[in-house]
Amino acid sequence: MDKAHKDEYYQLAARFQDAIMSLETEIPEITLNKQVVRLTLNQVRTLHLVSRNPGLRQKDLARILGVTPPAVTNLIRRLIDLDLVEATLNGDDKRAHSLWLTQKGKAAFLEVREAQIEIAAQFLQPIPLKTQQSIVQSLEHALEAKKDFG
Repeated sequence: MDKAHKDEYYQLAARFQDAIMSLETEIPEITLNKQVVRLTLNQVRTLHLVSRNPGLRQKDLARILGVTPPAVTNLIRRLIDLDLVEATLNGDDKRAHSLWLTQKGKAAFLEVREAQIEIAAQFLQPIPLKTQQSIVQSLEHALEAKKDFG
């Protein structure tokens, strides 16, 4: 790839990252036990990951989030204190914990997800529907390619 194309790809990637980061900063508040709670981005990501991967191991979560094991321990402890996640000992490795959403965690995740979908819909609203479809299909294609190439 020549330098001009590489620079163009880099600039597009930078613009894409800026757009994604602006969406990620809009984390909605949820109500738990009659009090309003604002989860952190990594707490929301954890709910999402555990929802999609019930029994996710804590060490795998740390790797996916790009945080240290002590940081993920603190993250999980906070979610356990909020009764959103439970950690059970993994049968294979007595030191490893598997993560599961509680009923409250499932409800909280659905509430946050619905609010995030609404934010994304507002973000995409000014864009023509055909272009929106193209954007989403392109992102899905990129995610599939990432899976294929690690």
